[in-house]
Amino acid sequence: TAIAAPGSVDVHTPVLHWGDTDVGGVRILRKLDDVLLGVGRRIKPWMMGVAAGIYHKTLADSDAAFLAKLSRDRGWEEIASYFESSCRTFEQQTQKAAVPSRQP
Repeated sequence: TAIAAPGSVDVHTPVLHWGDTDVGGVRILRKLDDVLLGVGRRIKPWMMGVAAGIYHKTLADSDAAFLAKLSRDRGWEEIASYFESSCRTFEQQTQKAAVPSRQP
């Protein structure tokens, strides 16, 4: 995978991660970003700030604010904005799968 050998992926190929929109999902995303930062790359969250799944649970306001801060610290505005407007988490497997369009 790209994470197993992050330096082997062409620098023009975006590395995307689609994970749960919850505490664990943000932690995993940050860990993957740390690995890629080690080789001068960044990971981009895919569909993690989109409220399109079956809600799993409701976070305390303080937990949602903390996740917004963790996300904003990495430049993931979509996720930060989501947690600023909602305290609800969801699992990625409840979302309809979508594939990113190719960029020229």
